[in-house]
Amino acid sequence: MNKKEKSERVLETKEDVNDFIFKTPYFAYLDILGFTRLVRNNSHETLVELYKTLVTFPVTSYNAFLEMWQKDLEDKLGERIDPTGLRLVNISDSILIWTINSKEQSLIELLFAVRLLMTTALTIGIPLRGSVVMGDIEVLEQTNSMSIVGRGLVHAYEMEKKQLWSGCMVDSGIFTFLKSFQRVVVQYEGPLRVQKLESLIVEADVPFRDKVIKGFVVNWANDLKMSEEEIRQSFSKFNKRDNENEKQNEDIEKKIVNTISFYRHVQSLKIAMEKLIPNDIQLP
Repeated sequence: MNKKEKSERVLETKEDVNDFIFKTPYFAYLDILGFTRLVRNNSHETLVELYKTLVTFPVTSYNAFLEMWQKDLEDKLGERIDPTGLRLVNISDSILIWTINSKEQSLIELLFAVRLLMTTALTIGIPLRGSVVMGDIEVLEQTNSMSIVGRGLVHAYEMEKKQLWSGCMVDSGIFTFLKSFQRVVVQYEGPLRVQKLESLIVEADVPFRDKVIKGFVVNWANDLKMSEEEIRQSFSKFNKRDNENEKQNEDIEKKIVNTISFYRHVQSLKIAMEKLIPNDIQLP
């Protein structure tokens, strides 16, 4: 086979086009805040039970929660989102989740899973911080091992570390990609489907260590059944703030303030939306 034949690719079906355009996955990187002190200040048995709750509950409850959420999807998008399949790996203080492709439906499914994880984690007392990106990753699996490598993992890790709160930023490059496909291929200039789902993602001020930027973030606060004081206590639960020094105290207090500020932002948006809707119409 010559060089030209090797590089040729004939697109004959819609599936061929989708495989070619949407082959790069979405990738979520989530990190447990205060992990070192969580490990040092608790028994092994306590840690095991915490991890079981954090990972097992969202996984086992995912389909049930997605089914409950389908009404919101149908109301906002006029369609259902059928699961396409996610992969999840928990390594020490990190939770990695990725999709099988970069279709918008897969992004919506991933964001829903991240929101469920973040809400669960904050509720039980182990706040998460993370990022969602689109980038190449390779999962190398053998009988007794798994390795994950690629620029997508590095990009997600670097974006996660910059943030100063319990929150999860969605990389702006994702929206650039989806909008370009929508404009060029679909020939539609309107908002993306995912941008219509305010209960899933919302635009907000994202606190970095050296600046604040505008961006889209996972809306973990939309249906959260916690008070501001309970959010604050989540950062201290399981002895995570025992024996902290002055520098650690200052860092954690900034994260708490920024986290509560986002919570207030979401609540104010919900109140403003409710005022625009007649009393006889209920929000989904």
